Amino acid sequence: MHGAHAAELVLAAGCFAAALACSAGGWRALLPGGVSLVDACARFGCGSLANTFLLARAGDVVRLSLFGRVVPGG
Repeated sequence: MHGAHAAELVLAAGCFAAALACSAGGWRALLPGGVSLVDACARFGCGSLANTFLLARAGDVVRLSLFGRVVPGG
């Protein structure tokens, strides 16, 4: 990463983390109470990581499964 400025890299990492937290917060808003933002970020992050390695957006299935565990009757 020749020529990259440290401040720009830190800003990019912060924006990435904020986007992850906002997306997880959106999923959290759809669920009944009792899910912390940290828990929602972990569940969303696992689904995103699975999308990296699995085909056909199978990470979305992982994400739905993980969030479904906190829904009563899910």
